Amino acid sequence: MKTGQKHPPQFRRAKAGEIVRHLRHAAENYYLRRQIQKKRFKLKVPEVSRGEIDTLKLPALNGAVTDSQVIRILQGGAYRLSTKNADIQKLENNFRHTFCADILIGSSDTDIRAVWEPARLQHITMLLSCLIQNPGNSMLEAFAKNAVLKWIADNPFLKGPHFMSAAECALRIPVLFYCLKIVDSLSDGEYRLILRTIYEHAWWVSRRLSLFSSIGNKTICEGAGLVFAGTVFNFSVRGGKWFKHGLSILEQELEHQILDDGGPAEQSFGYHRLILDIYWLTLNFLEKNRLAKSSMFLKKLALGEAFIGVFQELRGSYPSIGDSDSGYAVAPTMVPERQGADTLPLTSLRMERDDQTASISLQIDRFDTSGYTIIKAEYGLHVIFDHGPLGMAPLYSHGHADALSVVLSRSGVPILVDSGTYRYNTDSVWRRYFKGTRAHNTVTIDDMDQAEQKTSFSWSHPFTVDLKKNIEIKKGYFIQATHNGYQRLTHPVFHTRSIVWFDEFNFVIKDSFTGEGNHTFELNFHFHPKAVLIEKGSWWIVTCAKERAFIRLLGKNTFAQISGQTNPILGWYSPSYGIKRECPVLTCRREGVSDEISFLTAICLGLPVKADELHARLLQIEQQVAES
Repeated sequence: MKTGQKHPPQFRRAKAGEIVRHLRHAAENYYLRRQIQKKRFKLKVPEVSRGEIDTLKLPALNGAVTDSQVIRILQGGAYRLSTKNADIQKLENNFRHTFCADILIGSSDTDIRAVWEPARLQHITMLLSCLIQNPGNSMLEAFAKNAVLKWIADNPFLKGPHFMSAAECALRIPVLFYCLKIVDSLSDGEYRLILRTIYEHAWWVSRRLSLFSSIGNKTICEGAGLVFAGTVFNFSVRGGKWFKHGLSILEQELEHQILDDGGPAEQSFGYHRLILDIYWLTLNFLEKNRLAKSSMFLKKLALGEAFIGVFQELRGSYPSIGDSDSGYAVAPTMVPERQGADTLPLTSLRMERDDQTASISLQIDRFDTSGYTIIKAEYGLHVIFDHGPLGMAPLYSHGHADALSVVLSRSGVPILVDSGTYRYNTDSVWRRYFKGTRAHNTVTIDDMDQAEQKTSFSWSHPFTVDLKKNIEIKKGYFIQATHNGYQRLTHPVFHTRSIVWFDEFNFVIKDSFTGEGNHTFELNFHFHPKAVLIEKGSWWIVTCAKERAFIRLLGKNTFAQISGQTNPILGWYSPSYGIKRECPVLTCRREGVSDEISFLTAICLGLPVKADELHARLLQIEQQVAES
């Protein structure tokens, strides 16, 4: 999730409603700041009895918490996204008594996203889950209770970094509700304190919703938080409003953020998984308490699960396409019950094929709205071709400039990889690299991204992609797309990429260009850090785990290998948020007139095929496509 900024860069492009909203927030911040300084601000919280809370049922959670995880949490461990606890505590202490709206992200070298992660209290959810399975464990119960109460004491309402983001507040609300339901040893005072904290969080969320240009996965988290808090305070007028507003947000954003083919409008696989689980969590809570029926959500959620399922590797993971902050809807190792997720079979999403004329045993899954084609072949070969848009307008916050990129794995072993996210804050140079075009398996022109990065979370001049061909032909398969990301250049260039399959093991990626003027073209292919590349003749032999591939450029072009370069940055991979590793990249750089430049990349998963045979087969297939 992107962090707040005091002066939003999108303000100049905002519509009237958003401008009014910013002005209202500024006025309210002024009022709240003065009231808090004078110690006059305190919300009146309606009474809720334990009996009323006891009637509410918990949502079902799946997943196991290991003994080692419990021990780690009891010893003070939490999920800090590769950031030292001392750095987190330093930032918290520096801003503990600062009004949250006055905290600027750039005032610290510590990534605010990493500071927020342990404050979601999801490690406490893990302990509470253990208590459900093993009631009466006084040690676990005391630790969970004391940890929650300590967090409340250490973070006075609207002071410090943990009230900067409404979405972060919303994600804490279910955890606080679990605590009310599961911890039996709460005194009346402690019980009321946690109720007050839920009320304060929901009040703040309701007044700081991520709307207009800020709509995204955060908005869904906020809607879910309002549903939980509105249910807890359903006997009050304000609680009823929260519930209705939260449910309305979830209904609206279900249609907005999950596309008709089940893909993510934000073009982020990590956030797609997050919002699907937020929906499952809330839906389960609603159904168990007979507050709403699943029919309003189920079809779209099933489509979303089917989408994710197609991309998952044999090991259950999916590539890190688009932004990801390594966050969870519930907690690490735990997921909400995804009831009804299998109601839509994957076959209903696959493109139609005439099995009588099918000449090679490829499985093709195509998502036209979100813009992906997945090609699966024998022995676990798994290729993803990205022909989707930049992301969700108007800011395209979590999209990457990765048009026409290719990701490849075999038997669950990643070979050609998406470089990932690394970090959102503290180092803008690395942020620009990981979301930029050079970090993806495509072509960069004139050392520029396919769209223009305005801030860490906004783009201008978004590209569009035109899927021109996606057809099976005799003894082969052909897919072709063009993007216009470089039409903003003084001399515009259009990039076309074709993937031409000869059989289950051999294919060629052809990059061609149309336009005027001289340009610099850079083709990059990024490999997993564990991959070993050895040049032998014209071929590069790529070995990763027990899998092997052969790759080369046809014609006069040749690859050079780069790894861990810092000026300019190239050859880096982020396996999870806050971590970066050196990785090998095969790169080829050429200068010339657009129409005279092309790259032909041959990839063989079996034994390498002779260059003249690849050329001949490529020409044959291109002729077939032209005649079809």
